[in-house]
Amino acid sequence: MTRQLVLMLVVTAGVAVPTEPDRPGTPGNPPRILIAQAINADGQLQLVAYKTIYIGFEGYSFNDRSLQEVALADVQIRTVAGVEITIEKARGLLKAKETPILVMSRNEKLSPFYQSVLARDALVFIFPRDAPVWRQIQEPERPVQ
Repeated sequence: MTRQLVLMLVVTAGVAVPTEPDRPGTPGNPPRILIAQAINADGQLQLVAYKTIYIGFEGYSFNDRSLQEVALADVQIRTVAGVEITIEKARGLLKAKETPILVMSRNEKLSPFYQSVLARDALVFIFPRDAPVWRQIQEPERPVQ
């Protein structure tokens, strides 16, 4: 009798615990969102960054726009839908205007969750190593660094 009860408990516990495929997965790491301006003739991705510069303590400020160029060697360019894009086609899609793009690091794939919530034609740049990051925005209380 005890043996049957233990066996029944083990079988019931094994059925009650969800297995890995049945457990809803986490969406994984979200892609970073950066602003790209263009891909230049040298094949460099031009990223736009803005920094607010505060002059004195009178409250005067202005936005400084800067460009960061990132090499696209070994970088995969895809849409959120997974369609591979050439550098030439990506250059045409950016068309020298500021466009939000998604970047991923270490050849990581975009999870199905993010594929379902992001625009299907958004560009995803998948870097073989670390992807570029957004420069930290300066706090208003701190002087220019």
